Amino acid sequence: MTEPGDATPFIPAFTDGPPSLERLREAAAGCRGCHLWRPATQTVFGQTRGCPAGARGGATG
Repeated sequence: MTEPGDATPFIPAFTDGPPSLERLREAAAGCRGCHLWRPATQTVFGQTRGCPAGARGGATG
């Protein structure tokens, strides 16, 4: 199975202002934008450079 390599579809929309931390947590937990979700047991928020799929404000496994 090929990884999509793009986390954009998993990032909440900013249509009604910035997403809440809860929305970001839920989105990060369900992100399948790169290979890091496979062995992940928890979400760790960090800098964008940690997310190979290029999500802004990235999270790594």
